Amino acid sequence: MAGVTGPEGANAADAAETPFDAGERLAWAGRADAFAAGFGRLCAYTVPRLLDAAGVTEGTRALDAGTGTGTAAAAACARGARVTAVDAEPDMVRSAATAAPGAVVRLAALPHLPFPDGQLSLPHTALLASGRVAG
Repeated sequence: MAGVTGPEGANAADAAETPFDAGERLAWAGRADAFAAGFGRLCAYTVPRLLDAAGVTEGTRALDAGTGTGTAAAAACARGARVTAVDAEPDMVRSAATAAPGAVVRLAALPHLPFPDGQLSLPHTALLASGRVAG
C-alpha cells in the first residue's frame, strides 16, 4: 500500500492557493461519500476511455490531479501504472487512498504540486486531471 503522504501538518489551507481551489475545497469538504455516490458514479464510465486516450499501461507513471475519490487512480493502478494522486480536499484524499491502495495519494493542488522538478516528466506521465471530471 502506497498510502497517503504529505508535508508534516498538511491541511487544506496548505494544499491550494487559488480562489478556485478554495471554493472547490469548501464545496466538497466532508462530501466524499456523496460525491462517490452521485457525480463520481455518473462520470466513472469514462475512466477506461480516459486511460486508453492517455496511453496508461503497465509501468506508466501517472499523475491523477484532482483525484476526487480515486476512481481513475484505482483504474490506472489496476492496469499496472505507477500512480500519484493529489486532491486539495482532505476527505477526498482519504477516500482516494482507500480506493487506490497502490497509489501514492497526497494532499495537494495544481499548479503547486509538492514534487521536485523532473520527478513527473511529461513523456512518462499521463496527466489524468480526473477529479471532478472522471470521478
